[in-house]
Amino acid sequence: MKKVLFEINSGEKNRILEMHQTATRKQYLMENASDDDKIMALDIAKLLDDLTGRYDIDLTKLPEDARYMFRILGDLQNDIAVDLIPNYSVPRTKDPGWSTLYNVVKKSATISNDVSISLNEFFDKLVEMIKKYFPNDDLSEVKDLINNFNIELDKYKY
Repeated sequence: MKKVLFEINSGEKNRILEMHQTATRKQYLMENASDDDKIMALDIAKLLDDLTGRYDIDLTKLPEDARYMFRILGDLQNDIAVDLIPNYSVPRTKDPGWSTLYNVVKKSATISNDVSISLNEFFDKLVEMIKKYFPNDDLSEVKDLINNFNIELDKYKY
């Protein structure tokens, strides 16, 4: 049996590569976040706000692993507030807006297409950012981890 090989010139290779890079950048090739993931990501964003906003903790009493976790969660919250939110028309952190977004997710079929596209892109990026910090866990495990960590911090109150 004869093996047929197709030769592709460099112009065609570059065109295919550029299409792939554009599709990846625009996330055509990525799976969109489910409504459950969106709700969970909002839960995590709210938890991060609550956790990093705590002033009742004596940070000097924290063991090294807890300090490290606190730093990671602070970095994630900072990335969401500084790098992600300004690119979209969504409420800023420290705002009751996270709760408002729950209703948007639940009623996403009733909002205009332009808003829906922008919000869905925001949610996809939010889920992606959380998974970047916790790559081996699903979002419900991340939420449980942060919840448990927040409870554990009560041992180190003033």
